Amino acid sequence: NKTATKPDLPTNKELQEHAKQVKKAAEKRSVEETDTISQQTIEDSIKTPEEVRKALEAKNVKLTESLNIIDKDLLDENLAHFNGLLTRFPRVARLIDNYGLKVKSYHPKGDEVAVVTVPYYSPKMELLLSAYHYKYYGKVDIDTKDQATNGSWMPCAKEKRTVYTISHEFGHIVQNVLIWEYIKAHSAEYRAAQKAAILDKKKNDAVVQFRSRIQKEHKAEILRIAKEMNPKRTLRSIKSEMSLYGDKNHSEFFAEAFANYECGKPNTIGKAMEVFLERNVT
Repeated sequence: NKTATKPDLPTNKELQEHAKQVKKAAEKRSVEETDTISQQTIEDSIKTPEEVRKALEAKNVKLTESLNIIDKDLLDENLAHFNGLLTRFPRVARLIDNYGLKVKSYHPKGDEVAVVTVPYYSPKMELLLSAYHYKYYGKVDIDTKDQATNGSWMPCAKEKRTVYTISHEFGHIVQNVLIWEYIKAHSAEYRAAQKAAILDKKKNDAVVQFRSRIQKEHKAEILRIAKEMNPKRTLRSIKSEMSLYGDKNHSEFFAEAFANYECGKPNTIGKAMEVFLERNVT
C-alpha cells in the first residue's frame, strides 16, 4: 500500500497576506480604470478650438504664432484631429510630453506640404505646416482629392481630405517614437553609429543608415501582415496598392500607410497598418 502525502496547507498568515495582495491589485486596477475613464471624459468634453489648444499645450505641444497665417477653420480642424490622435496613442503622447513638440508654419522652397523634423541626437520633434498648402480650406480639399485620384497619395474618404496631410505627418511621429524606443533599448549600438557618424566625412550617414534599417523592418512587417491577411495574393500585387509618394522610401511608406489607415478608406496596406499598430503601438 502506498502512503498518500498530505499536502502542505497555507497558514493563516499566508492566507491573509495573499488576500492583501489580491485587494491591492484590485485597487490598482480600479485606479487605472478610473484614470482612463477620467482622461477620456476630459477629452470628450473638449469642444471649442480654444479648449483644443489648451489640451495640446497641456500635452507639451507648443503652437507658435506663425500658425496665424494659416486658414483658421483649417487649422482648428487639424489641431482637433491631432489632439484626438494623441489621445488614441498614449505612447506617442508620453514621448511628446517628455520632450515637447513645436508646431509652426513655413514657406517651403519646393512642393512640400508639411514636414516632421527630428534631430539625430534627440527625440524632440517639430511639425512644420506649409503656409501655401494650408492657405485655403477649399484648396486642401481639392488637392487631396486630386493626389489620391492620381495615385500620388493613398485613398482617402471625402470627410477626411482636410486632415490627410496631418495624419500622414502623425505617421512619421509614430515611427519616430518606435525608433527612439528601439534606441533606448539598444543604446550601445546607437552610440556606435553616432561615433561612426562623427568620424565619417559624410555627416550623420551612419545614424541615417541606423534609422533607415529600423524603418525598413517596419515596412517588411506591414507587408508581411498584409500577406498573412491575403494569402492568395502575391506580394507584388499588395505592394502595388502603395501610393507613388509612399514608394519614395521606407519612411514615407509608413506615413502613407498610416494616413490610409486613419483617413477612412483603408486598402490592403492600410488594414495591415491597423494590425501593426495593435501589435506594436497601442
